[in-house]
Amino acid sequence: MKSGEAHSPHSGKKLKAPDAERLRADLEAYMTRRGLRSTEQRRVIIDTFFGSTEHITIDTLLREVRAVDDAHHDHLICMECGKITEFEEPAIEELQQKIAKRHGFLVRAHKHEMYGVCSDCQAKARVRR
Repeated sequence: MKSGEAHSPHSGKKLKAPDAERLRADLEAYMTRRGLRSTEQRRVIIDTFFGSTEHITIDTLLREVRAVDDAHHDHLICMECGKITEFEEPAIEELQQKIAKRHGFLVRAHKHEMYGVCSDCQAKARVRR
């Protein structure tokens, strides 16, 4: 039997291992249908899970995700509809590190959130006028 194949217990036929890219696409489509956002954290969890070559427990998955989940992102939060837009900006990260260094401060974690009104809510307000 080739690597990545298994025998079906019912038919005896060889089955190919699931294609990780197809599974990712299926999951993305499911999340879109359900109105779920595809966040960086969810992508890290999915990639870690599908990238595993052996049976993985939830504890192992969590440990591996925490080790990888250093990709920091910031948030734009709409005060009208509550929509949260995640973004990454290396210039902001660099500036934060420079400021911390200038003050002799060791940053262990931080949260950057900007509150305002999203473009959709701004457009709705213009239509109402």
